[in-house]
Amino acid sequence: MPHLIYRIPPEKPDAPGCQTKSSGNDRSKRSTHERETRATSNDDVFKFLEAALIVPKSYEEKYGPKKFATVLLVIGNMVAGMFQDPSIGKIRVYYVVTKIIVINSIYEQAGFNETDSNSVKLTAMVKWTAPSVLKDDKDPEHYDVFSYVSNKIKVGGLAIANSMCARSIGMVTLTLDLGLQTALHVAHEIGHNFRLDHDNIEGCLTNQYIMAASLPSGVYAALWSNCSRKDMQAFLEGASHGV
Repeated sequence: MPHLIYRIPPEKPDAPGCQTKSSGNDRSKRSTHERETRATSNDDVFKFLEAALIVPKSYEEKYGPKKFATVLLVIGNMVAGMFQDPSIGKIRVYYVVTKIIVINSIYEQAGFNETDSNSVKLTAMVKWTAPSVLKDDKDPEHYDVFSYVSNKIKVGGLAIANSMCARSIGMVTLTLDLGLQTALHVAHEIGHNFRLDHDNIEGCLTNQYIMAASLPSGVYAALWSNCSRKDMQAFLEGASHGV
C-alpha cells in the first residue's frame, strides 16, 4: 500500500546537537533531543524514543472500549521489537508507548475533519501536538513522536521526513488502521522521521523490508535493510549532524 512523505528543507535543527540519549533508569535519560556521548564498550547501545498513539473515537468504537488500548499496546510492542531487532545495527532504539490518546471530537480538538486530505491532517496534527513535543524531557506530558492511527487515512501512511530533531515541526505520522499490520506502517513512517529513504532509492532495490515503498510481506517484512541500517546508524551516531 503506497504512502507519501513530506520533506523539510536542510536547515539547522531546532535542537542543537540533537541526538538520542543512551539508556538510563529515569525519564530524564529517555530523550531524543539532548546529546550524550555514546558508550565505547562492546555492548549494544540503546536509545529511547517516547511515543504517543493517537486514535479517533471511531477506532475505540471499532475494537471496543475494553480492547482498543490492548490492540494499540500490541502494535506498540511489535514496533518496539522492530527498533530493537539486530538488523537495525549496533545502536538500537527503545520505542516505548507512554500514552494513548482518544480524540472524541476531531475538529474541535485537533482542528481537522476526517474528510480532509492527509496533508491537511498532518499539518493540523503537527500544530496540535507541538505543545507536548516542546515540553522539557522531564515533563510527564513530553513525547518524542506521535502516531495518529485511523481507518480514514487515504493512503498507507504519511510522515515528515528528517523531522526527528526539528522540534518546531514535530515528529508526527499518520497511519492507516490495518489491524496488527499497522505496526509495519508505524515503524516505516517513524523511519522517515529518522530520515530513512525507501529501499528502492539509491541502490536498495528491494520490496522485502520495513522501508519498502509498499507494505512488505514475507520473512523479512519486520526487518531493516542494509541501506536502512547504514542510514539509521549514521543518524544515531550523530555523523549526519556533524557531531
